[in-house]
Amino acid sequence: MQLMRRGDKLYCMADFRTSTGDRPDQPDIVLHLSDDARMAPRWLLDFFEDSVASGKQFKAEETVQIGWMVTKLVENPEGDLEVWEPRFRSVPIEWVRGVNATLRHLILQKSVADLFHRSPEFPSLRQAGYVAPSFWTSEGEFVMTRESPVGNDSGWRFSHTKADATGGEPYSLFEIACHSPTVVPFLALPPTGAVVRDRNVIVAECAGGIVSSQDNELLKRIQQNRNQ
Repeated sequence: MQLMRRGDKLYCMADFRTSTGDRPDQPDIVLHLSDDARMAPRWLLDFFEDSVASGKQFKAEETVQIGWMVTKLVENPEGDLEVWEPRFRSVPIEWVRGVNATLRHLILQKSVADLFHRSPEFPSLRQAGYVAPSFWTSEGEFVMTRESPVGNDSGWRFSHTKADATGGEPYSLFEIACHSPTVVPFLALPPTGAVVRDRNVIVAECAGGIVSSQDNELLKRIQQNRNQ
């Protein structure tokens, strides 16, 4: 257990590690998680252990997609492989030790898809979304709609209003999320998904259903918190 200062608060940090069993060629994989994450990483440890058991070998500097997040395996001085995740501050990606945002985003995106009784369809943060110029100056108000993904195109389209939702230029979803973190919870909605956010309300649509932050607690919390 370690302590880490964030502002004027101290948080406990815990390491969770895989057991590679009889695979001496496979270093243990370590997940670093703060106690304020309030979630257990057992299923993620199981993913790595099951992959190793089936013959997969994970190596330093390899990237692994978890939900929409792309993580990187970094060798520590003890020879273990630590999972590092992107810091959502600037482009290009700066990597930070731990999986706090990775797990939080995955659970949040799954919870939003659950509102419509749909399984999440995770893009990759490396995939592109098409962005209308007005989106960059919209100060947190936006319209996002998803078409069917093709190749590196995630299918997502971003604009300020429905009127300027056509066209646009491709940007990585990572860059879009750095600019507007409130898009993150909705990125795993399947094609036909759509979200409108203004200063007062978020309205999300998918599979014929409509949910508003005026009567849904999850969307209300997202509306109140710009930093996902």
